[in-house]
Amino acid sequence: MKFSQIINEAQLSDITMGFEVECILPDNKKVHQPLQDILNKYNIDWDNDSSINPSGKYNQEQTYEFKIGELENPDGSTSQMRATPANFLRCANFVHDIFKLGGYTNESCGLHAHFGIGELNKLSNLQNVWFTIYMIQSGILRKKYMEFKGYPLMDLEYANFEYVESSVDDLLNELNC
Repeated sequence: MKFSQIINEAQLSDITMGFEVECILPDNKKVHQPLQDILNKYNIDWDNDSSINPSGKYNQEQTYEFKIGELENPDGSTSQMRATPANFLRCANFVHDIFKLGGYTNESCGLHAHFGIGELNKLSNLQNVWFTIYMIQSGILRKKYMEFKGYPLMDLEYANFEYVESSVDDLLNELNC
């Protein structure tokens, strides 16, 4: 493994991520067992998402919301998935397997990702803590990184600055800064 790749993985591994894959699959007996095999392979659960509107590609269709973001640890506990190349590949392979099974998306569904730095506390990775404090206090996130080429980079419903700002304030108060 190249040294630069090791460094990139070390930096990325502090960031948490989760994916929501919303799609439509045929609802027939030929799909049920292969779908269950895929879900078992990746250890993923699903919910029926009523906000998805099938386009009628198949006679019978089922809507799905797959959440990929928790990993099962050897002791049976779960933890948030880290942003590593291996975990990005895991998600890409899952999406590939679902679409090979006949899954499709339309304007009512798709894939989106959530990225986080985890909870801020004294035991967090110090570099992430100070980086987050700087980004929040400087206002750089609000000024420069709210959108890219007209596309929003942050969903304020799910990634609200008030939550992070209050966490930063609480941490700084606790540290007496």
